Amino acid sequence: MEKKTVEQYVMYFSYQERKKREMESYKKELHRLKDLDKDELDLEYIDVLVEYEHRKNILTVFILTVVIAMLLYMFVQSLIEYVGTQSGASETAEVFFFILLVSALFITVVILIILFSHVKRMKDLYRRRLVIETVRFP
Repeated sequence: MEKKTVEQYVMYFSYQERKKREMESYKKELHRLKDLDKDELDLEYIDVLVEYEHRKNILTVFILTVVIAMLLYMFVQSLIEYVGTQSGASETAEVFFFILLVSALFITVVILIILFSHVKRMKDLYRRRLVIETVRFP
């Protein structure tokens, strides 16, 4: 009994099992969409398109924000280096630079996590759109 549960747990992550679960999910979604009226299906399609475009716009703004933050970081870094060489307070400049570097790394990790989840959601929306189009335009 123990061996079988461990084997099932390992198989859960295998390619075949993932594809099998994906196919089951696809068939359920396809069946659900085929059972909808034409108006309900149109509304579902429109909702998916609107949400996908909205996510795309958010992603664009997000990327622009990251680029602006990187430019600001480079400006602050050069400013700290300039102040450190002018006033002779190189230790203070090094501490500020270290704090800036640690906070930039933390923010980068958070941004990457948000970005990956956002892109995954967009992929799911696009897949859902294609399934709806399969039902809507046979």
